[in-house]
Amino acid sequence: MQPDVVMFDAYPFHENGNTSNLMPTLNTARKIAQEQGIPYWAFVQSHNDPGRGYRMPSESDIRMQVFMHLAYGFTGIAYFTYE
Repeated sequence: MQPDVVMFDAYPFHENGNTSNLMPTLNTARKIAQEQGIPYWAFVQSHNDPGRGYRMPSESDIRMQVFMHLAYGFTGIAYFTYE
């Protein structure tokens, strides 16, 4: 398979107030993409899903996710309304 891009998603903001650590997944996606010489992109959490335990991120939460990915060299950032 010759993909054009590596893209991953991880949703860190939980209803109970906890925030998951994105770094292990972020590092893995970046490492794989760099090994293959292709760009790496990410979906950021921009929705809530109470059924799965995710809260609505604040504007600051979304900026933190975007800036973190940009600092790691991600060249594509995507958002979507989940439900």
